Amino acid sequence: MRGSRSDRRAARVNCRWSHRHSHHGAHSGGHPEHCHQRWRLLLGTIAGMVGLSQATPVQAALQVTTPQQPAWMQPALSIIKEFEGLELAAYIDAVGIATIGWGTTMYPDGTPVKMGETVTSAKAESLLVNALLRDYAPGMFRALPMAKEFTSQQQAALISFTYNVGVQALEDSTLRKRLIAGEPASTVISQELPRWRYGDQGTTLAGLVRRRQAEIALFMKHSTT
Repeated sequence: MRGSRSDRRAARVNCRWSHRHSHHGAHSGGHPEHCHQRWRLLLGTIAGMVGLSQATPVQAALQVTTPQQPAWMQPALSIIKEFEGLELAAYIDAVGIATIGWGTTMYPDGTPVKMGETVTSAKAESLLVNALLRDYAPGMFRALPMAKEFTSQQQAALISFTYNVGVQALEDSTLRKRLIAGEPASTVISQELPRWRYGDQGTTLAGLVRRRQAEIALFMKHSTT
């Protein structure tokens, strides 16, 4: 269930000044409903003329913002993309599953990817980011509560691993049992991740070997566990 729905929303801009002074609309040459656009254009012009390096309080109030990504997101995306690769047309992966984009095997509504389907690069990015936010990161943190205290790189490594093997596999793993039992995380990760290197025929896959090595290296980066 790698697919997920994109649901990013921008914050609305507050324009109380305009509504408070709406009776000046006729003199200002337009209705106060257009204040957002006028003020952005005016402030942008002023900033360009005086060389402002930072937004003024008024500019900051008028800027549209987006939700901040968790610290693990960028390192997780980097390692996942390195090993999944981007395919805009559906293909059969190493274990025989129809896959598209950055490793998506199922869409948000639960429909599996089918051969012959295509996506745009933007859609592929959306499917990956939101799958991590909705399914794989929550699933990893639920299975491994102690990971909330890990570094963002360690969390990213485990999210990459979970995205590859699935939440259920993580929940059933010896890796999880050992971490919950209190064994040192660095020892468990270095010993358990390399075991997950086999394809559907029980043969070792070089790509999985490299991925596990990369995930271990990322986990050990600045490790304190």
